[in-house]
Amino acid sequence: MTLNPDQQNLIKRLQRHVQRTGHNYSLYFAECNLPTLRPALLEAFSAGEANVLTVSIKDYPSEGKLHIDNWIGECIRESETPVDAVSIIDLEVLLPIFSEKTIIATVSEINWRRSSYQALGLPLVFWLPSYALQLLAKHASDFYDWYTDVFVFEGDERQLKVAQIEQRKTLVHPKTKIPAKQYQDKDKKQQELRRLKALLSETQRLADRAYLEYEIGQLLYSLGEYSEALVHYERSKAINKNIGNKQAISAILNNVALIYDQQGYYDEALENYQLSLEIKNEIDDKEGIATTLNNMALIYHAQGNYDSALKNYQRSLKIDESIDNKSGVAVSLNNISHIYNAQKDYENALDYLERSLKILEKNNDKTGLAATLNNIAGIHYRQGDYPRAFEVLKRSLQIRENLGDKAGIANTSVNLGVLLSQMPNHPEHPLAEQYFQHAKELAQEMVLHQVLEDLKAMER
Repeated sequence: MTLNPDQQNLIKRLQRHVQRTGHNYSLYFAECNLPTLRPALLEAFSAGEANVLTVSIKDYPSEGKLHIDNWIGECIRESETPVDAVSIIDLEVLLPIFSEKTIIATVSEINWRRSSYQALGLPLVFWLPSYALQLLAKHASDFYDWYTDVFVFEGDERQLKVAQIEQRKTLVHPKTKIPAKQYQDKDKKQQELRRLKALLSETQRLADRAYLEYEIGQLLYSLGEYSEALVHYERSKAINKNIGNKQAISAILNNVALIYDQQGYYDEALENYQLSLEIKNEIDDKEGIATTLNNMALIYHAQGNYDSALKNYQRSLKIDESIDNKSGVAVSLNNISHIYNAQKDYENALDYLERSLKILEKNNDKTGLAATLNNIAGIHYRQGDYPRAFEVLKRSLQIRENLGDKAGIANTSVNLGVLLSQMPNHPEHPLAEQYFQHAKELAQEMVLHQVLEDLKAMER
């Protein structure tokens, strides 16, 4: 990426600061919210007269006993050329958004070891997005107050566009084009969330802001942060209404309904699904129609209205097959199995689930895999094959833990607790209460009414 004249001048100013300092400690912060711009800035900074060593915190052995400053010192000593200054990048990987404990641990260590950074005896340049810089200023104020200067590198319109294009690529699988939220683990989702929020802070164009708000909502939803997800969905919906993007509004309504459904607010969920379906019919969005029909059928099923549920499932399956939407077909097959399960036709139920599982495995859809495995375990449980049900449930739980799917973890934990409580001779039988307690904590955190009601019913 090419730097603009303002950025080039700012880099030269930073280089002059470092050169004047010589081999003495000084502290600089370079604020940049565009991950696609930062490599060009680092390259330009390193091209000056000073020999700059760039160290990435991604390479820091955090599992060891080495402090960050000691590790930087080792990197300096192991450098093949004399070092005049050090660029420190990727500190934000140690500042995960949803782990206040990790954030405090990282910034507290930096704060109380500020003299050790000073002892390195070289100019240090920390390259950070704005939110990470704010965390240092707030929680490591003694260290932060030693700074010599702060350089803010803002992206221009062209650079923002490139960053948005690159960011969109990271939100889908490069081959299958499946959304990242369905296959990425929790840490990767949080990393994407940081990038999206940083990009949003730089973006002014309404259509781009609407897109970023929506994607932030998607990742938050997949992490079980429902309240915050709703905030971003509503922001995106308001912008899309302003610019007349009906397709986006329909998708948002669908996702808002999903959250209400998870929380057990079925009337609110159906209302949002219906609004979404009306827009999808208006714009002839066949894939969207199939998805919404499926989601509405899930609620009818939960309410015991099997006829309406099966009717919607079959309509959805027919549409997905007509447009060769394999992931949609997998979902419909999975859901139709629920009807057979409710009717105690377990052979047909397993057949539909196995057909669905093959498609999901081929598409690397981990969210779908976990849900389908949970359903397969339920069939084995009803057939009295508890050991096989337990094996399948553990596989489902492991996937959901890797995804950071809190709602899924809560539901699977309840199922494992129920299963183990009925297997007194199983070596993990004593863990049943732990599974129930973990499910309860997650359900209370995310307001999962159905899970809480199920747990309360078991207590009686």
